[in-house]
Amino acid sequence: MAKYTIVQISDLHVGESGYRRDMIVSAVDEINKMKPNLVMVCGDLTWNGVREQFNEARDILQNIEAPIIYTMGNHDASNVGYLIFEELFGPRFVQYQDDTIFLMAADSSEPDLDTGHIGREGRSFIDKSFSDVNEGLLKVFALHHHLVPVPRSGRERDNMVDSGDMLELLMHKGVGLVLSGHRHYPWVWRLENMVLVYSGTCGSIRLRGSPCQNYNIITIGKSTLEISTKLIGGPSRRRGRYRWGKRGITSRSDYSLEYKDNPEE
Repeated sequence: MAKYTIVQISDLHVGESGYRRDMIVSAVDEINKMKPNLVMVCGDLTWNGVREQFNEARDILQNIEAPIIYTMGNHDASNVGYLIFEELFGPRFVQYQDDTIFLMAADSSEPDLDTGHIGREGRSFIDKSFSDVNEGLLKVFALHHHLVPVPRSGRERDNMVDSGDMLELLMHKGVGLVLSGHRHYPWVWRLENMVLVYSGTCGSIRLRGSPCQNYNIITIGKSTLEISTKLIGGPSRRRGRYRWGKRGITSRSDYSLEYKDNPEE
């Protein structure tokens, strides 16, 4: 099987004071040169959910040549922005499947609150979505909020209020990969047979110690999974290598602390 690539971007924050439109545009150019199989946008496209900001985000992101899946963030839900999101970007709960992955993207936002929440009805829908997936596919779940606290990102105060229930559900359904954003700091956790991958910010100036704006690259082979963080306009840093199969993620990470021009080195 040829390697399959997912690019994970998040937290553009279009409209935030000082936000880096130039970095987002550069990221789009890099992504197009990479020719990934899928781009996952993990929320907070805007600063406060107004139409002007959504329109600008769409104008930039529509230049991406790969298939794109969007999910909402807490900033997008402000000012009843979820209605504009649905109009411009589609449903807030999305299912996507091809020959390699089954992906479920869910809206974890609540209007005018920073905390995340899926709720009983949402969890029931997610449960059913993952129930009949071909066992040969890698199961992927995407949302904006983090399910496990992110280090080096400040005081923990706005994670998912039902994160324990979500973790139990995703593990029970055999999900191997969880993609999220929110905290502006790229990180990877392995929890039992599941890997949680957090992307940093693609456009905000609130970098939380990162060298510059960035995004993640997930490369899936027949039985391997590799995760790297790419600095926009700069080098990559390998976050981990794993093996995956019917039981999900089954081996430890190979973790790198340095950014390199070639993440394979």
